[in-house]
Amino acid sequence: MINAAGGATFTVMPAFADSLGGAGIYGILLMAQAGGSLIGAVLAPYMKLERVRLGSIFAAAFCLSGAAWCLSVFTPWTWLVVLIYGLSWFPGGVTNVIINTVIQKGVPEKNMGTVFAAASGLSGIAMPLGSLIGGSLGVITASSSVIAGCGIAVLCVGVFWMFDSVTRSLPAAEHVDESWFAPPASQVQGETVATGP
Repeated sequence: MINAAGGATFTVMPAFADSLGGAGIYGILLMAQAGGSLIGAVLAPYMKLERVRLGSIFAAAFCLSGAAWCLSVFTPWTWLVVLIYGLSWFPGGVTNVIINTVIQKGVPEKNMGTVFAAASGLSGIAMPLGSLIGGSLGVITASSSVIAGCGIAVLCVGVFWMFDSVTRSLPAAEHVDESWFAPPASQVQGETVATGP
């Protein structure tokens, strides 16, 4: 979802930056985005979030990111737009570290390459799809409306995850191991024997 919303935002960002002052603002907004993601990734190991349930982390991250993303386009001062937009990418930097840690801990080593390839493929599909939607909407509506809509979409995902029972039941990262993704071989063999002829 973040990748799709990001793709839509990137498409209309030049027009939005032009309304704020031109190409220089565009570069500053991209720098703020990169800075927010980088700071989130750097600080993630020090936030001790491995003790918090994954569902709670991702719901809070998406809610905070979506709210800041949406609010950034309605602030009256350019410096505040840049600051809030950069902060909207901070949660994404944190969750990227956490989800990669969970995958490395929980996915059996023999399947690691397949899982990472699938995750990268889905991310790669989402961004151009978001760019297509964002560009299409940018033709008929203001760039700020497209960016705000992206923020609202991310916020809605976060709110949904807050109330979704499956998401709320996800364990903390420190409790994830290979048995979470795949049952032990002995259990599989036992089930096979029990259901065999």
